[in-house]
Amino acid sequence: YNADALHGDLSQAQRDYVMARFRNKHLQMLVATDVAARGLDVNNLTHIINYNLPDDPEIYIHRSGRTGRAGKKGISVTLIHLREKGKLRQVEKKVNKTFIQKPVPSGKEICEKQLFSLIDKMEKIEVNEAEIDQFMPVIYKKLAWLEREDLIKRFVSLEFNRFLQYYENAPDINVDESRQSKRDYEPMEKGRRGRKTRNDRSDRYHRNDRNDRNDRGQRNERGSRKRSEYEFSRFFFNLGKKNGINKRTIIDLVNEHLPNKSAEIGEIEVMKNFSFFEVDKRYEKQVINAFSKATYKGHKMAIDLARGK
Repeated sequence: YNADALHGDLSQAQRDYVMARFRNKHLQMLVATDVAARGLDVNNLTHIINYNLPDDPEIYIHRSGRTGRAGKKGISVTLIHLREKGKLRQVEKKVNKTFIQKPVPSGKEICEKQLFSLIDKMEKIEVNEAEIDQFMPVIYKKLAWLEREDLIKRFVSLEFNRFLQYYENAPDINVDESRQSKRDYEPMEKGRRGRKTRNDRSDRYHRNDRNDRNDRGQRNERGSRKRSEYEFSRFFFNLGKKNGINKRTIIDLVNEHLPNKSAEIGEIEVMKNFSFFEVDKRYEKQVINAFSKATYKGHKMAIDLARGK
């Protein structure tokens, strides 16, 4: 998809540029943080995808109400943990509608969908006969040794191999509700059983820490330390998703290039063309020096201190 993001690090000019591209259909998908998404006014949206439910049902209603306007149809999808069912019921009561539960597609199903989407695009592609004819004799000669079936397989595999690599280890994230309900309870210190408190739930985290705490840096035996114990420096990194970067990659790069592998890593944001990440302020100079001399898959890495969020 042609996609871009709205977040707190963008200037007003950058925000206006992204929104103009989205309104003019140059972008198919806009990813926005909760705060950055407030107040957006865009017509003819087909889908709204919520990564989680806000505490206030009114915010959800406002957010999802941006699709299906003026008598048109739209779909609002919400990805939630089972423990958010209480919030879900509040929203249902507020809007007087019932959510329809759907299974999340498996990696194989997504891969198949992407493959046939690619074939559909290939069928509809407009051929510039006048320009391509001059190259056809050489193309025929180069491909003459291939049978029809092999030729089709190779052209499809140009994209299909990427799909396979991306989804081959995709886990099934659909939850067995009967098993999940049992996990809400665990033994307490003196053999008693009780419901976990908010602070004990491993899959809950502070709303200022929504960037997947499992992707934080090295942990000591006592577990993760509180963010308040550290002062972080925030860095701009010149590589992003199009370069094969994800959160795990950044953690590995920091651990690889820092001599002290116990440096605490804070929030990580990976965009299409660049990324942001935080590291314990004490290692600020070491991070800059290490990354400025390194490469990743042939790309020269550049790093600088980011402006405030």
